[in-house]
Amino acid sequence: MSRLSILTKIFAISSAFVIFSVLQYSGSTQTYVPVSQTVDRMQLKIGDGTVFVDIADTQSEHEKGLSGVRRLAEQAGVLFVFEYPDWRIFWNKDTFVPLDLVWIQHGVVVGLSSLPNVEIAGIVRTLSPEMSDQVLEVNRGWAKRNGVHVGSEVIGSQ
Repeated sequence: MSRLSILTKIFAISSAFVIFSVLQYSGSTQTYVPVSQTVDRMQLKIGDGTVFVDIADTQSEHEKGLSGVRRLAEQAGVLFVFEYPDWRIFWNKDTFVPLDLVWIQHGVVVGLSSLPNVEIAGIVRTLSPEMSDQVLEVNRGWAKRNGVHVGSEVIGSQ
């Protein structure tokens, strides 16, 4: 068998493995997909933790949020940014990851809430405990594990 023939077979097998891996990864265990292709990203320091967030600052990014996501990396989240402080209502429509909501006003945590997996609890709406101009969505339990509480400063917050 020629060297070219062997390399061709190795390439074909490798390509098939890559295609299979991509198809398998894109199934129901898919990790977070950004809210848009042009989304800004930043790192936030809050409590004892650091989280890498996508910035959702447009209406379409607000609507998408974490919809359809089945797994979220431990140190990942979405920071919803609004033009001014106001009472906010968040819900779990098409949200399959149980979430902590960290309500922020002017770079300080003003409240903590949670949203359940929609498949388990159905649609749930949560009102912000105080007016906020930003809302951080992270995996449920992240805030407690990282010592986040009302009054915590959010460093890196817009």
